[in-house]
Amino acid sequence: VDNYLQLYINYKLKLSDAYSRELHKNDNYRKELKKYTNQLESAFLTDKVTEEKLLLEAYERTKYEVNISHVLIRIDEDDNDTIDVYNNILNLRKLLLKNNIDSLIKNHHNGKDLIVENLGYFSAFKMIYKFENVAYNTRIGEVSMPFRTRFGYHILKVSDKRNSLGEINTAHIMVYKNKPGSKEKIYGLYDSIKKGSNFESLAIKYSEDKNTSFKGGRLDPFTSGQLNSIKFENMAFSLNKPNEVSTPVETKHGWHIIKLYSKNKLKSLGEMKSILLNKIKRSSRSSIIS
Repeated sequence: VDNYLQLYINYKLKLSDAYSRELHKNDNYRKELKKYTNQLESAFLTDKVTEEKLLLEAYERTKYEVNISHVLIRIDEDDNDTIDVYNNILNLRKLLLKNNIDSLIKNHHNGKDLIVENLGYFSAFKMIYKFENVAYNTRIGEVSMPFRTRFGYHILKVSDKRNSLGEINTAHIMVYKNKPGSKEKIYGLYDSIKKGSNFESLAIKYSEDKNTSFKGGRLDPFTSGQLNSIKFENMAFSLNKPNEVSTPVETKHGWHIIKLYSKNKLKSLGEMKSILLNKIKRSSRSSIIS
């Protein structure tokens, strides 16, 4: 973008200077201005072609969700002496080829400089672009070769790929689980709902998620992989009928009762184009566009 802007500025300066001095009548200056015009057009067309490729790629990826397990060894972004770290991640890759992710989580994850986790399903724009590329280009059952991002060295294993579940509209009632009687409280609220009590009224009065309780527990629409809770998402997407209410589900955040309002299928490329282009411009993909 900066190169394109500078090229445009140079072009306008040359054009202004030529007209003010009547140099546009001179063949040499006309040739030079033609060169700037061609460069400007070439840069613009290159940007548009790249942007179109990124747009189509992003839309195709939104059609699918990838389920991955992930190993990360953290290192500083500017650390160049990484041969030992690379060898360590290669050894972990060998272990992941022979064992399931739970074994590595149990024996190697420390939550600090070595992260081993199941990330669940995600789609386009949920991870940084380099990570996303590896995930979408790794076959089911395979473990990627190590790759580096600003966070460190990664490997990932793809366990499944599925069609997008679309976007879901829900509400929830949440009770923090670190309080005495929290389980009894959430099941009491669930019994009240089953007996006919209004879900939204109970959410306003009893939900401990203060970001949503005043709205009757209403959450922003989300897609698979967007929330930081696999259990919550799995329960939400298991609901099928509008106004259906889940049984209580426990996550790391607390106890939840989820109500489904609607499920929406993936929109067409035409409907999503402006949204996807905005996401491209805000993401690391933008660096690819000259």
